[in-house]
Amino acid sequence: MISSSSMATCFILGLSTPLNTTSDPELLGQLLCPRPKKEVGNDNRGRRKRVGFEPLPNGVVCLPNGFAISGADCMGTFWGFSGMEGWSDKDEDEDANHKRTTSDLETLIQTRCKSGTLNSEEALGYFNSMIQTKSIPSNWTFKCLFGALSKMKQYSAVVSMYKQLIGCRQFQPDVSTMNIFMNCLCRLNRVDLGFSVLALTFKYGLEPDAYSLNALLQGLCKNSALSEAVELFWKIEEKGYPDVVTYNTLIYGLCQSGKWEKAKSFLICMVDSGIPPDVYTYGVLISALCREERIHEALALFEDMTGKGINPNVFIFNSLISASCKCYKWEEAAQLFQNMIDCGSLPDIVTFNAVLDALCKEGKTVEALNLVEEMTRRGQMPNLVTYNSLINGLCLSGRWREATKLLNKMMGEGIPPGVVTLNIVIKYLCKDRRTNEAFTVLELMTERGLKPNVVTYNC
Repeated sequence: MISSSSMATCFILGLSTPLNTTSDPELLGQLLCPRPKKEVGNDNRGRRKRVGFEPLPNGVVCLPNGFAISGADCMGTFWGFSGMEGWSDKDEDEDANHKRTTSDLETLIQTRCKSGTLNSEEALGYFNSMIQTKSIPSNWTFKCLFGALSKMKQYSAVVSMYKQLIGCRQFQPDVSTMNIFMNCLCRLNRVDLGFSVLALTFKYGLEPDAYSLNALLQGLCKNSALSEAVELFWKIEEKGYPDVVTYNTLIYGLCQSGKWEKAKSFLICMVDSGIPPDVYTYGVLISALCREERIHEALALFEDMTGKGINPNVFIFNSLISASCKCYKWEEAAQLFQNMIDCGSLPDIVTFNAVLDALCKEGKTVEALNLVEEMTRRGQMPNLVTYNSLINGLCLSGRWREATKLLNKMMGEGIPPGVVTLNIVIKYLCKDRRTNEAFTVLELMTERGLKPNVVTYNC
C-alpha cells in the first residue's frame, strides 16, 4: 500500500510512478507525528516542566537516536539557559528576562558553532537548553547548530533533534531547516524518509527550493537509483528548479555508474538550458573518461574547458596525467605537468605518484629516483604509495640491494610496509627462485600482524 506522504509527493512532483517513501509505517508515523512532550517534574516554583524527552532515574537522558547525555549537560553549562530560573513575579519582567536569556543563548551557540571546536555532546546540551526556554531561539540558531553537527557527520543526532523540535509548539519550521532534515536523512541512505519530509514540507505550507530537490536527487544517485533520479530530474526541470548543482549531481551519479554517454547528453542539455558547466562538471566528466582510458576525449573536453576560461584544478590535472602515463603518452603527460605549474596548480603527492608509478612500470628507475628528489625539493614527502612504486621498479630491474635500502629507509622514516609492499618483494623473490628469502619475508609479514592475501599465495 502506498503511503499518504508518497501520494502527496507524487501529486506535487507529478511523478508517473508513486515513490515508495518508506517500508516502515511505524517509523514514518514517528517521523511525521513526533511524540508529545512529557511532564518530568517540578521546576523551582512548583510548576510542571514539560520537555520532549524523559530523563531516566540515574539522571541520564536518552535521545531517540541512542545518544545519552547527563542531566547536567542537558540543562546547559550556564545557569540561566534552562529557562527555569531568574523569573520575576511580574509577567512583563518574566518575558523580558526570558528574551535576554534566549538572546544570550543564541549568541553563545552561534559563536561556538563558528569556532569549529564544538563537539557533539556540547551541541546536545545546547539543544536541550534551547527547547526548554520559554522564548524559543530563532530558526537561524537551530540551523547553526544542525549545520555544525552535519559537518561532523552526526546526521542521526540532527534527525533526532529535529523530530523533537517539531514537537515544540513555538517552533515554526522553514524551508531551510526542513532542507537540513531532508539532507541528513538522505546522507543516512533513507531517501524514502527524505521524500516523506518533502511531503511534510508542503503540509506546512512551505515551498521547497532547489536545495530541497537537489538533496533528494543526490540521495537517489548515491543509492544508484538512477532511473528514479532521471525521472526526478525531469520533474525538477518542469518546475524550473534546476541549477548547476542539479546537473552536476546527476552527471556525477551517471559517471560513477559508467553511463558516460548518458552523462554527456545531460552536459549538452545543461548548455542548451543556459546553465554554464563549472570546473566540477568538467572534473567529473574528465575523470570518468580517464578511468575508461579514453584519453583523447578527455583531452578534447579539457581544451573545451580551458577555451571557455575555466581554470582546471589539481584533481583534473591528476586525472589527465595519470591516464596519459598509463597509456604511455609521455609527451602529453609532460606537457600537462608543465601546464599545471603554469596555471598555478602546484603538483601534489597524487600527481608525483602517478608519474612515478608509470616510470617504474616502464623500468625507468633512474628517472623515477630523480623525480623523488624533485618532489622532496618541492616539499612533497614520499608516502607508502611512492615507496611501493619505487620498490616495484627496483625489483623489476633486479636492483635488489637498492630495493632493500629503500625498504629500510622507508621504515626509518616511520612508514611501515604494508601487505602490498611485501607482496611486491615476495613476487620478485619467487620469480628469481629465491624461495627461502621469500618465506623469510612472509614470516616478517605475519610477525608485523599483516595478513597474507590471495596475491601473496599466488606469488
